[in-house]
Amino acid sequence: MGSSIVSSKELKYNAVYAAVLEILNYRSGLSGLNHSVLSRESGVTRSWIYKYVGKTKEEIIKRTSEHYVHELYRDRKLTPLSTIKELRKYIREDSLSFLKQAQKHPQLIPLIFIYYDSIGPIGEIVRESFKIYSNRLSSDIQKLLEISKTDAELISELISMTRVGLAFFLVGRNQSKTKSNRSTNYDINDLKRIYSQLKEIL
Repeated sequence: MGSSIVSSKELKYNAVYAAVLEILNYRSGLSGLNHSVLSRESGVTRSWIYKYVGKTKEEIIKRTSEHYVHELYRDRKLTPLSTIKELRKYIREDSLSFLKQAQKHPQLIPLIFIYYDSIGPIGEIVRESFKIYSNRLSSDIQKLLEISKTDAELISELISMTRVGLAFFLVGRNQSKTKSNRSTNYDINDLKRIYSQLKEIL
């Protein structure tokens, strides 16, 4: 029971991270992200943000990116893969896990599209965060398919970006539903169906 209690410090972190996404997505964008605005949006003092989250805009973005990328891959299984069948099963389950987590943080997906290929420190932070989680898949692909490291990394990146693209599509669909006063929650069966269709195409 006690393990489920969220600490005061963790609540502050979550409030700041959520405020960062709010500012970048719906407010003034990257140019408007500073400690004063972040404090006002999150309800957390400037001094606390400065001490525990970051002294610069880049540090704040880095911490936020790492937090949410970890969330997207929170349920990733790290058991060793020894056959292609296991690899396929892992990719499918891992992709569905990613999409379910993306549903919890729909405001994050558009930002990945905006900054993933951008030049500068923010783009580098986003790419590096994703790279940490794609290395494992790349290593297994290289070993099981017996291909070069470069080809394995390319396949791994393609899988990652396909997931993000599908999540972006679903987020957009939900926003359209919101405008028409319909339910905004997509069902996991929709994800499985779309993923199966995508697999057939590829």
